[in-house]
Amino acid sequence: AHQQAVVFELPVFYYSQQLIDYFGVKGLLTIAQLLYATRVWAYTYVPKGRFLGGYWLFLALEPSHAFVFASMWSAAVEYARRIAPVEHQGTMQ
Repeated sequence: AHQQAVVFELPVFYYSQQLIDYFGVKGLLTIAQLLYATRVWAYTYVPKGRFLGGYWLFLALEPSHAFVFASMWSAAVEYARRIAPVEHQGTMQ
């Protein structure tokens, strides 16, 4: 499962600077938080007790975790880099 998540995270990490340039740090953090809340809310609609019925919805939602994880950490590290004094940038992360 973790190997599959990494496959979806790699492109987000690769294009993270372009995403930060386009949306901004706070914008990207906001998008990640909204997508996380939407995904968790959607999990409440996964049917229980059916043979494989709810797993398809779960599998459809799970790749969004990769975007949330990668974009949140990329934006958070960039924010820490911006607010940290030059001599403490390595320890802010």
